[in-house]
Amino acid sequence: MFSVKESKMEQVAGIVLAVGSAIFLFLIIPNQIAHQEGVFPSPRTFPQIITGVLIFVSILLFFSGWMKRKQENQKVYTISKEAAKMSGITLGAMCIYIIILPIISYIPATALLAASLTFIYGQRNKILGIALAIAIPVLIYLAFTNLLFLRLP
Repeated sequence: MFSVKESKMEQVAGIVLAVGSAIFLFLIIPNQIAHQEGVFPSPRTFPQIITGVLIFVSILLFFSGWMKRKQENQKVYTISKEAAKMSGITLGAMCIYIIILPIISYIPATALLAASLTFIYGQRNKILGIALAIAIPVLIYLAFTNLLFLRLP
């Protein structure tokens, strides 16, 4: 079992979110969203605003934890080894999903991820699990392409 004080958790979460957001702001958004001249607002505007706000909030979270570090009677969060293992499996599955998404496209990759995680987390009704793993990505794909007119991979 792992135990972490509230202040330390806030500091670590603030750092992780700030670094992740900075990667999005400076690497992913410029490389994945095309810049268009003469278009206002730019396709990058909304993602940049959201990412900038997330960086700001992450910094506030870090300093909130920093200010609490010497307080007594802090909450102590615990996580079991099983929960940590399941979190690692989920993180690994998401990394594999990111890798295979451009290779096999959105619907099969998302259906495979959803079915895998559903069964790993204990769904034993195979028909329901497979049906939902296929139906939900198809519905999301149709909503994005037909209602929002966005293209998914």
